[in-house]
Amino acid sequence: MNIAASSPVHLQEKLTLKQWVILILVGFAFLLPGINTLPVTDRDEARYAQASKQMNETGDYVDIRFQEQTRYVKPVGTYWLQSQTAKFIAYITNEKEAKIWAYRIPSFLAGLTAILVTAWIGTIMAGNKAGFYSGLIMASILIVSVESRIAKTDALLLAATAIAQSGLFLIWRAKESIKQKFIGAPLLFWAGTAAGILIKGPIILLVSVGTILSLSIINKSWSWIKHLSIFKGLVLLALLVAPWLVMIIIKTEGKFLSDSLGHAMLGKVARSDDSHGLPPGMHLIFYFACFWPLGLMTALQNIYALKNRKTKVVQFLLCWIWPTWIVFELVVTKLPHYTLPLYPAIAILTSLALINAHELLKDKLTKRLHWLFLVIFTLFTTALSLFPIILEIQFALPLSTSALLTAIFGIFVIGTGLYFGIAPSEKRFVPLLVTTLSFYIVTFSSTLPQIKMVWPSQQIAKTVETLKGCPSINPAIAGYPEPSNVFYLGTKTNLTTGQGAAKFLANNRDCGLAIIEKKQEEKFLKQAQAKQLDLEIINEVSGINVSKGKKIKLKIYKNKSSKITK
Repeated sequence: MNIAASSPVHLQEKLTLKQWVILILVGFAFLLPGINTLPVTDRDEARYAQASKQMNETGDYVDIRFQEQTRYVKPVGTYWLQSQTAKFIAYITNEKEAKIWAYRIPSFLAGLTAILVTAWIGTIMAGNKAGFYSGLIMASILIVSVESRIAKTDALLLAATAIAQSGLFLIWRAKESIKQKFIGAPLLFWAGTAAGILIKGPIILLVSVGTILSLSIINKSWSWIKHLSIFKGLVLLALLVAPWLVMIIIKTEGKFLSDSLGHAMLGKVARSDDSHGLPPGMHLIFYFACFWPLGLMTALQNIYALKNRKTKVVQFLLCWIWPTWIVFELVVTKLPHYTLPLYPAIAILTSLALINAHELLKDKLTKRLHWLFLVIFTLFTTALSLFPIILEIQFALPLSTSALLTAIFGIFVIGTGLYFGIAPSEKRFVPLLVTTLSFYIVTFSSTLPQIKMVWPSQQIAKTVETLKGCPSINPAIAGYPEPSNVFYLGTKTNLTTGQGAAKFLANNRDCGLAIIEKKQEEKFLKQAQAKQLDLEIINEVSGINVSKGKKIKLKIYKNKSSKITK
């Protein structure tokens, strides 16, 4: 089998200007639509965006807080990027506060960076064609599209890991040469590592150290590690990471380390954290959804890797993927995005399998396995396409045009996926890319934002925006304490109980609101009677608390004598 992965690394291999332009345009097309129309998602995005907003409100860029609660589960990198981007957007748009899309820009740019870096290092690893298609694959997969539209850490960690691992590959493949200058591959590795640590702590080290150890053990050679320029790298790492780390440790008297290491890391290893405990093997199940639509190449990708496991490029890619994957499978807490830093390697492997698909499918067993994944692809795509329609039917909503379009484009994806899957080739990949793009554009920019039942916080915020009479309205919320309410309604939003909301309204008779979920209403009304409140219902909101998967009904109350008017 004539494969590009078996050849030595060629630094002269480059993408053409046309290919770079195509990748950038494709990245924008896949990742940008919906970034300004999707409402704030609970819970992680709302917490990150709100904590970043509070940095701008207080001017404190060391401490991390959601309202008065400390947010020490992750380092400061994401908050810095989001707060400064939002500050800049608010300045150029002349708005008092930036909208949620401003906080999502760092994730979008990180997703775009991951696409381009994957294409670049894929080209160096295996040639122009493999690199170009690696970038297109990264742009098209579902998990990258989702995370690049959400204001949290994972797209940023993806970009940092892609950069660091690219530097590591260049160091490893040049191990026979004279010691490299620090300005080059070692700088790339250590800068990416520092960025990753500031974004999500030592998770990036799990990937790089796992890769280094695996490569060294497999090849029975440790001498190449000296080319990492460890001393200079650690100095750079200290210069970039230590200043904030020292300041936050001093400011919190060590609480940051105990929270971030104890809860955010060790707490997820031995026990279920935040009700996300799952058995080993779940990441393999998550993978097919996360790598959609290219999950249909799973059999070919793995057979290709198996047959070419002794080649240097495939060896590096497998050492990038499997050590970290195994650790994540053993960790009790599991979420689909945990394995995202491994996806650039999977995308490069998939592009190599695509280029060599004709040869791979000559084997009968490979062909049968491939057909099995085509069936799984068809079933999953059908479910994904019909999901918005099912939601609308479940909540007795009128069938929307955008939900129908999502279903139609989903059918097109099935058609082009089968057309591609029957005889995978670069030419047949293009129709699948186009239909997948159409599906994303309609779903993210129109269908999901229009299903109002899953965005109760946005409905509440729209009601509050219509109210007049007070320079600022003070809300209290009982029974629906999701952080998206705080982002929409303001940092001082009171997340409380039914009794607490009644007491709050009694103390804020002129400009106070009480937003009460049905299960808290009896306690609220009883306390309101005790406080002699004369209440008026402004609006009612029905929906679903996505974080808990439960239907909710909320009423928005005010005092009849208050200054608030519709």
